[in-house]
Amino acid sequence: KKMNYALPSLLLLLSAPPGIFAFAGLHAGHHRSAAHQHQSPLLGDTLFPIVFHNDVVRSCPIRWDSYQADPPHFPMYKNLVHLSCTPDNEVEGSFGQLENEVAALQLSTEWRPAGFVFHQSRCGSTLVANMLASIEDHRVYSESRPLAQMLSECPEHDSEILSCSGSRSRYSRQDQIKRVRTLMRGMGRGIGSKPPPKTFFKIQSVHTFHMDLLLEAFPDTPWIFVYRDAVEILASYLGGGEKTGGCTGRPLTHKYHANNPSNHIEHCAAYVDSLCEAALFQLQATNSKGLAVNYTSLPSGLPHLVRNHFGVDLTADNEARMMEVSKVYSKSRVAVGKEFSGDAQKKQEVASKAMRDASHVAQQCNQKLGAYHLTSPA
Repeated sequence: KKMNYALPSLLLLLSAPPGIFAFAGLHAGHHRSAAHQHQSPLLGDTLFPIVFHNDVVRSCPIRWDSYQADPPHFPMYKNLVHLSCTPDNEVEGSFGQLENEVAALQLSTEWRPAGFVFHQSRCGSTLVANMLASIEDHRVYSESRPLAQMLSECPEHDSEILSCSGSRSRYSRQDQIKRVRTLMRGMGRGIGSKPPPKTFFKIQSVHTFHMDLLLEAFPDTPWIFVYRDAVEILASYLGGGEKTGGCTGRPLTHKYHANNPSNHIEHCAAYVDSLCEAALFQLQATNSKGLAVNYTSLPSGLPHLVRNHFGVDLTADNEARMMEVSKVYSKSRVAVGKEFSGDAQKKQEVASKAMRDASHVAQQCNQKLGAYHLTSPA
């Protein structure tokens, strides 16, 4: 069995240091200048693939050096896009042109992402992305808009655990997979004569429901699902229950369709449980390359996981750099970020009885994830 989800309707390009063009999101208020109305190469010597909306692809020069130097300052790809892109440095072309240029790169057929990071939301996944991004030969796409847009359309058929609530993709599943590969190969290509870096993709929590598509596109890529005590996730979203949070209105698995949540607290808990259910479904699959990562194991357990699950060699300096970055609040978004301090106890204290009761089912699912942890070093 494989969960059968979807792809995009709009891409946005990312990738590379100053002067390097990559997939970039569209900014509010950004309008392309007349100088960029003509067709330009999307890859060329220093260009990276870009986005498509109605098969239009856009790129801009992403400042990867700034992200690597201070990941908590630019924790999401959109923050890096905002830093890097202007109406005057964006170029565009067709997705067909992008396909041709990616094919001309003649990347090894064995190329694959170094790893996928899926997550239950509000659970330390941005910390993971920041620590990975701090290493010189790593490239990390932290919730990139282009890939999310490619995963946003419903597939030909519903999956075993989730029904489509939007419009169907005009592409067959195999075409969707082909387009995902094209986009991600472009995002992961090397710069100039340099070989492709180790490229990691941290995926938006809602696209955990689409992980089957990514895992079918790159079946040999190791992946993790980061999770956390469900009560603490709800407290992050809802405070003591008075906030509506960003989890209301999110899709839920089949088991909630017959008994819809009656309020925002129940819906948020059902969303957290649904994400766990989707990840567990893939963890239980034959030959799964996935592992579950509990928030409580971070940050100290990440270097061990990078070495022994993602298969990436780390020097002592690499590990020291990762741990240095972990000391700063992961979403600081300022030049000098505040020091991180654990908040688990505070979230437990603020959570209401209604939140604890609603999270019971999600907690049961989370307990099952414990069977898929990486064995800790002695």
